[in-house]
Amino acid sequence: MQIDSKSRRHLTAEERWEALVSQLGSLRGKKKLNEDDLRVEVLPLIKRLNLVQRFDWQRWEEPFPTFEQVKDLDLKSIVMQVTRISRMQRFGDGLLNMVVESGILLELCIAARELTKGELVPSLLKDDI
Repeated sequence: MQIDSKSRRHLTAEERWEALVSQLGSLRGKKKLNEDDLRVEVLPLIKRLNLVQRFDWQRWEEPFPTFEQVKDLDLKSIVMQVTRISRMQRFGDGLLNMVVESGILLELCIAARELTKGELVPSLLKDDI
């Protein structure tokens, strides 16, 4: 489901989830993704679903989850992982490409969608850990 940025503003939460999951699913396993395109196409959907929230992600020391661990994460932990990915990608090339290509970002988003029952993610985080 390819949607231009102007149309994204008027989507329901379920339509945003569908667009995000569809897009991430189509990119999983593809090599040499254009990270600038990912920033333009994927990150706005993630942010509009409220998957990126304020907290001191630089001090947070949890490792990235494995695929097996994602299914056991609560929504707050998923939001923290997605927020860290979104913030860290600004400081170095390759991270966003890696989490999209590997499918870990897709798995985190699918888990969040299930936990929210297709609604927007509620505000869960403060500025501290």
